[in-house]
Amino acid sequence: LTARSPRETMLLSNTIALADYLVPEQCLQLVEDLC
Repeated sequence: LTARSPRETMLLSNTIALADYLVPEQCLQLVEDLC
């Protein structure tokens, strides 16, 4: 994954951090919403 702006970098970092607390289905949905 590559971020095109500092904000995207922050969102990606937050998503990766949150992934530890979410089930896989929620992670996939969250990633799809961001992309």
